[in-house]
Amino acid sequence: MREHDQLRLSQCDAADAIKRSPGGLEKWLGHTVKKSFAQVTMAQVTGESMWVKITGVEGNQLVGTLVNEPCLATYLQHGDRVILAEDEIFAVDVG
Repeated sequence: MREHDQLRLSQCDAADAIKRSPGGLEKWLGHTVKKSFAQVTMAQVTGESMWVKITGVEGNQLVGTLVNEPCLATYLQHGDRVILAEDEIFAVDVG
C-alpha cells in the first residue's frame, strides 16, 4: 500500500473512532476534518473535499472555518464559516 493511501485510511479510521466515542459534538472541537462540498452547474454536479477546522457547536451542528482554498466549489473561500453535521465528516487530520 502506498504511503498516501495509508495516510488516507488512517484519517478515515480516526474519524470513525471519534464518531463512535462517547460524548456529544464537543468531542470534535479543535479537530480539522474533511467534508465534501457540491458544486452544481447547468452542465454537471461535481464535488470537492476540503478541510474544516471545528471551532464550535450550535445545537446539533458543528461550526468551523474552511482551511482550503477551493478549486471547484467557487461559492466558498478560504476562511469561510462552515456548518456541518457529524455524519458529513469522513476524515480527520492526523498529522
